[in-house]
Amino acid sequence: QGMTQSPVPLTQTKPLTLLNVLMGVWVIGGVLFLTYQFIGYLLFKRKALRWSKEPADARINNILREIAADMGLKKEITILISKSISSPLMTGFSKPLLFLPNEGYSDTDLDFILRHELTHYKRRDLWYKLFLIIVSAIHWFNPFVHLMFREASADLELSCDDKVINGL
Repeated sequence: QGMTQSPVPLTQTKPLTLLNVLMGVWVIGGVLFLTYQFIGYLLFKRKALRWSKEPADARINNILREIAADMGLKKEITILISKSISSPLMTGFSKPLLFLPNEGYSDTDLDFILRHELTHYKRRDLWYKLFLIIVSAIHWFNPFVHLMFREASADLELSCDDKVINGL
């Protein structure tokens, strides 16, 4: 006689709930935010490197080495002049790069600028900013977190200036 086949159970699909939709939107928003930040960083770094050159003035590298030694920094830091940036900055997690927009600084200004940027490096401020970006990605929907990020970044600059000024 005919054998009866038991019905093959279909995979059960979970009903689409509001919570599932919100979780999906939250994850997609966070991924898009991080992607936007990462691509922006890469494009900025590429542009800064494209238009950069080593300082023609040996005085800049000499002052950088003196300050780095004075601050107890062991890692070699590359300094570049780039017309594509508007103010001095430090970038790079594994290979630090210090960018200056030009070479026309007095010794006093150069000392302050380099101490400021090296203080960021010594305090690992780049890692702190990365942490703030990750927090902003998790809370991408919250405008207060973005305000907190902007204020924390400004505080980072002020505390760095304060440390440099008090050390001089």
